[in-house]
Amino acid sequence: MSLCPSQSGSPVERSRTRLAGPTATAIPLTRTAREVRRYFLLLLMAAYALATFLPGLGIAIRGVSLSWGGQHVIPIPTALLAVLLFSAGLGADVTAILQWRSFFRVLTLGVVASWVLGPLVAATLAFALNAFTETDYAPVLVAGLALVAVMPPANSAAAWIQSAGGSLPLGLSFLIAATLFCPLVAPAMLNAISMPPPSGYAVALPHWNSTTLTLGVALPVVLGLIVRSFLSSATVKDLGPSLHLSNAAILLLLNYCQASLALPQLQSGGNAEIWWTAAAAAGLFTTALFCGGWLVARSMRVPREEQLAILFGLGMKNTGAALALAGAALAAQPATLLTIILCTLSQHILAACLDFLLRRGRPLTKGEHATSSQLQDDA
Repeated sequence: MSLCPSQSGSPVERSRTRLAGPTATAIPLTRTAREVRRYFLLLLMAAYALATFLPGLGIAIRGVSLSWGGQHVIPIPTALLAVLLFSAGLGADVTAILQWRSFFRVLTLGVVASWVLGPLVAATLAFALNAFTETDYAPVLVAGLALVAVMPPANSAAAWIQSAGGSLPLGLSFLIAATLFCPLVAPAMLNAISMPPPSGYAVALPHWNSTTLTLGVALPVVLGLIVRSFLSSATVKDLGPSLHLSNAAILLLLNYCQASLALPQLQSGGNAEIWWTAAAAAGLFTTALFCGGWLVARSMRVPREEQLAILFGLGMKNTGAALALAGAALAAQPATLLTIILCTLSQHILAACLDFLLRRGRPLTKGEHATSSQLQDDA
């Protein structure tokens, strides 16, 4: 009687056994990352509430800087932003991005549209605020909208694209390309949206140059992509939940620190008009971006998956980067920071509503959430 080899001793089972260990170990971390992603909006609102009533720690953290020999000084918010952007490059699927040739036309049109749509919406709202309101702080609110308008797509847009069943390779390529080209386009577009500030107010829009944005925005992403190219897919997958949790913590800390400057100054009843005006401007701005993104996507006449990638890429802006830059240059204008904070909340609320509508009646695919833990959330 011949003896068949035991199933546990077969090469296939031995390989499964080797893979089962780290996967089982990572399950609790993966579940935690999933829960954080699910309730991130509530966590973000909690961070803003904490900044309103307990701002001392956030202000103290903002006062800390990293320096070498007293010559190079990097504020903590800028360093946190660099870590987030580095992680965006590190978590990007390089093999998926290499497919860019198959959707080169759509990618090019999407990136160009991101340079036009955001500034156009911000300029329109700037004109409306100037023409139909009699508020002295209108230019300060426009400064916040302008900063958001010239930013590249949010890192979290990739997660929403995947959740809604969009083309993740196109979404990641859109994110990386727009971020890399941001230093070349953002300064000119930022200055084009400027409004003359009234007397008694400082100049609302800072004049950053390409070097500042290259070092602060594009360079961390490039470094992340370079490091990612030396790592295996299995290593990045194992690091996914840890990266997500650490980035969520950094993002919440960054928002808390910057909101600690703005929200305590604006919580008094006398600033109610600023709150309502900023909320209306942020809501209209975000809604217009999503509507414009839908029109651009539909006009391209491409498959539904690619349309969704363009829609979320154009509708969601990297408000984390805008908040970090505003905190460094416009700390004396809390209304500017408030506008960016409200843009962060409104774009996540609209993205969640849109995702719910798109997912209704659509069965989940087998690998729909396979790599979601690798995606970086950005307010």
